[in-house]
Amino acid sequence: MLGTTNGWVPNVLVAYALVQLASGPAAMIQAGGPLVTAVFAHFLFAEERMGAKRLAGILLGMAGVALLIGPRLIEGGGTALGVLAMVGVMLGYSGGNLYARAVPASAGDPARLALGQQVVSGLVALALTLVFAGPVAFAPMTEHVPAMLALGLLATAIPMAVFMRLIRAAGPTRAAMTGYLVPSVATILGIVVLGETLELRQVVGGCIILVGVFLVTTSRRAAGAA
Repeated sequence: MLGTTNGWVPNVLVAYALVQLASGPAAMIQAGGPLVTAVFAHFLFAEERMGAKRLAGILLGMAGVALLIGPRLIEGGGTALGVLAMVGVMLGYSGGNLYARAVPASAGDPARLALGQQVVSGLVALALTLVFAGPVAFAPMTEHVPAMLALGLLATAIPMAVFMRLIRAAGPTRAAMTGYLVPSVATILGIVVLGETLELRQVVGGCIILVGVFLVTTSRRAAGAA
């Protein structure tokens, strides 16, 4: 389950989406994941019940998502498909977070969950590559070994093991708070490294999403403090 929701499916969708979209807007769409997580967590886990502040954050965040993706969907074509692919990534990660939280503690050691996720994801991705592209698809690998190691270890395996432990300790909604950093880092690197530009609508939509996510992920703590 985790190898699918958090592994090969979002990886394939991201690879497709980034051919159509800049990295900044794509990351902003993904940042809406905590909003989806909070909605489903409300119905699945008693400790994740939705209060007025969390509901307001969800509605505000969804408005930001609509502002961000609405015009792209109207454009149609590859851009719209890229947006839908990133929405699929957002839903996949949200489902994976909820599933990891639901696994019994006795059977869900965070390191083991992360290992199982990566093994399944890698095997399925390998099989799909061989079926659709053949062995020739692996020819360029020798030229990109450092990048592959960086993506596999520093950007995937280690963070995923830490994230699984965070889900166990803090719950899926609060763990999804790490999504705050994704659009900021992706946008900055996209501008500095790739020379991308952002529209004012994208900046406003991204900020609205982050405010909504902030309200969602801090609501329970604020209520407890009161």
